[in-house]
Amino acid sequence: MPEMNTTMKLFRALPGFLFFVAMAGLLLACGPDKDVREQATQMAIEESIPELLPAARAEGKIVSLDTNRIVLDNTSVIDLPKDKDVATIFLVRNAETKEGSTALSEQGMARAGFLATQLQNAHLLQVFCSKDNASLQTANFVARSNEAELNYLNTWDTREMAATLVSSYHGKRVLLVATPQVVSSMLQHYTGNKKLKTPDNEYENIYVIFAKGLGEVELHHLLF
Repeated sequence: MPEMNTTMKLFRALPGFLFFVAMAGLLLACGPDKDVREQATQMAIEESIPELLPAARAEGKIVSLDTNRIVLDNTSVIDLPKDKDVATIFLVRNAETKEGSTALSEQGMARAGFLATQLQNAHLLQVFCSKDNASLQTANFVARSNEAELNYLNTWDTREMAATLVSSYHGKRVLLVATPQVVSSMLQHYTGNKKLKTPDNEYENIYVIFAKGLGEVELHHLLF
């Protein structure tokens, strides 16, 4: 009987022993390896770093823009779509403001005026802006040069904004002037790349999007 009791005890302890052995093997295989931790940390950091679209990465500067095409200073040409299923959307941030003010500075007004000159033959049907003063002032210059209607975007949901501009303006052209944060968010929705970001401290970037829908776009990063 003592031998039987010992055997029974060993038998009852076996599952726990096997579990311990299995866990030990798992820890050895997947344990806190320093290199693995460092790689995981580095990947997490890289994932959180925005993918900036600075002026230095632009395709070129706009020389002329008309009904059919955009000509750049490097002689390359971008043909504007004629497909009625494609909306052409221009995105630009608001121009410079006076220090401590929401109004455009002299430099900002000059930049907004130059943008209006660059886009005066774009045949924009609508010009939209976010509700900050600088975006409204910047957009107003372009709206007047195109004799286009100027409207506020009536939602803070940038995904809804992005989708609405596509669905409502197939075969047409519109401009959105907004804060860098809104422009970045719109770029992310159109491309599906959540890391895309326009620089906060640059004013000459303009993004031209040919869109059939969210994620179905051709993006051009230009300068004006």
